[in-house]
Amino acid sequence: MDVNPLWLKALVFLFLTVYLSFLIRNRENFNVGNNLVLSAVSFSFALSLGLSFVRENGMDLSYVGLIFSSLTFGWIGGISGAFGIAVAVYSTGAGTEEIALCLMLCSAASAVAGILAKKGSDFSTLLVGSVLAGITILSGEYAYLLINGVTDVQAVLAPKTVSIVTGVILGTGAAFYVKKLENWPEPIERKK
Repeated sequence: MDVNPLWLKALVFLFLTVYLSFLIRNRENFNVGNNLVLSAVSFSFALSLGLSFVRENGMDLSYVGLIFSSLTFGWIGGISGAFGIAVAVYSTGAGTEEIALCLMLCSAASAVAGILAKKGSDFSTLLVGSVLAGITILSGEYAYLLINGVTDVQAVLAPKTVSIVTGVILGTGAAFYVKKLENWPEPIERKK
């Protein structure tokens, strides 16, 4: 698929602008304090970015940060984690198309997990949210590879699949643990 890189850069910039303007415009309308929102967004970004550099055999731990952030801080923290993963993909020298795809798929996955995390903090709800988030990323990558004519899609997706499964297991377990802490806040959302 041949897409103008300038349009993709504009799309990523637009997405970042909309996300930041949403946070700034609604800074007084979240169910938690401003400092917690800023801390959650910063922590989510740094966690996903930092864990993405723990690599071996094409696999990384960035999805642990994405799943954990989405389940504990809601979709707002998850999208920040998606930006962390996109920055890590950029640092590996990936093309603009791969960076934009990564950002959009990870953001969609964090929205799915974050919305389900609001439903409850029991393990089964968190697990369903994280599994659906993983399926969102893998199905998007699978479709992208098929559209581009890759013949051995399963072999290409194997390291990412292992990374996502690891992220689902570790991220869900960590989120379940911290959500049981006494003063842990509920997922961040805008007040009605």
